[in-house]
Amino acid sequence: MNVRPGIHVFMFLQLFLLVSLMSLSEGQLPLRPKKTVHIINSLANSINLKVHCKSKDNDLGFHDVTFGNIYKFEFGPNIFGTTLFFCTFQWNDKVHTVTVYNAATDDKRCMKNCYWIVQQNQVCTKGDDGTQDCFPWK
Repeated sequence: MNVRPGIHVFMFLQLFLLVSLMSLSEGQLPLRPKKTVHIINSLANSINLKVHCKSKDNDLGFHDVTFGNIYKFEFGPNIFGTTLFFCTFQWNDKVHTVTVYNAATDDKRCMKNCYWIVQQNQVCTKGDDGTQDCFPWK
């Protein structure tokens, strides 16, 4: 059997390209983990939190989160590093919108998970790196 020397390299490159294209078609970079955003209702006992999250391409709908519970969603960051999700939080007569994932600033901070703790006077965020920041509502 006479096989040309470069045929194995060529076949490997074709297979690698095929797998990469399949990953890209799902909007996720190859070998890059999906991200999960967790929204935690820490308002007060018996106050329900209404959450509406979306990106440019995905509207995740409205979700009611009772006190102490979590709403979470998972996504694959896009190939351009521009993934952006924001959520609107509503309770009683309050309405606040927060950017919950911005690839430009959160990719390293939230390697797999981003946590958002919604409280009456502020919202706090925590990433996989352990840092926590809180922002008073305006």
